[in-house]
Amino acid sequence: MKLVDMNGLFESYVKKYIADNKITLNGGETEELIVRLYEEFEKKKFIELDGKTPSEYFEDDTADYGKLLKEHFDKGLEISEYFIDGAVKCGKEKDLTLLIDGSFNEDIVIAAIDILDKKNSKMPFNRYIDLLFDKSTDGCIVDRIVEVLDYSADDVSENILSRISDGDKPDGVFAEILSHCVNKDEMIKNYLIKGLETCDSVPEYCSYLINYDDESVLPELIEYAKVVGDKNDFKELNMAIEALGGEAVKDEEYDFNGSYLTLNVSLEKKGNGDKNKG
Repeated sequence: MKLVDMNGLFESYVKKYIADNKITLNGGETEELIVRLYEEFEKKKFIELDGKTPSEYFEDDTADYGKLLKEHFDKGLEISEYFIDGAVKCGKEKDLTLLIDGSFNEDIVIAAIDILDKKNSKMPFNRYIDLLFDKSTDGCIVDRIVEVLDYSADDVSENILSRISDGDKPDGVFAEILSHCVNKDEMIKNYLIKGLETCDSVPEYCSYLINYDDESVLPELIEYAKVVGDKNDFKELNMAIEALGGEAVKDEEYDFNGSYLTLNVSLEKKGNGDKNKG
């Protein structure tokens, strides 16, 4: 399969149609015609496509889709939906996974990620994690990988946790992914709590803890609320405590200078409940 500029081919098809039919267009007529011609274009066989329709042309089991994807960028061509659909249908995951590498242009890597994501492929997950741990990886690539792995957090949590040392400062990238895990793990819980206490980003880590949705973190949240010295952070902690089913500390119990004035109501209630059980 040779590389074909599909946008250019469609543009030529439209221009030829207009010229052959001596059509003069204005306003909404242009849009209506383009839509109709695009539907015809999808079903038409072209010499430039070896006598195939656009969809048929890109469904080629023998093609190296990774090489072709790279050529799109080398020649400044836009990637067509026909190419993406063809790569997905032909299951060319291995070709595309080879492009998940920091040595390639970020647009190439993100395009490969997009196609692999459409395929719901798990093959590149290890490469995704490699790029996330490489601090030289472009931010756009990191963001796209996180978007993908948020939906497969349980599949990659072990890989992530195995690479984190006890002395490592928590990283928001991994906290974001791990917070989406359905299967609860003490290591994940501890990682998120450590981030809350050490990363000077209480709102961010409160959000991760809410997303993680594990009420067993409530004692740590309440304890941290006793010593936090910022009013806004205190409010964020309150919202997290309530979101996870606890009863937030009342404002009048806190002087916002780092001093906790009275015992948290939720702890009082828990104590009374234990007495009642007795």
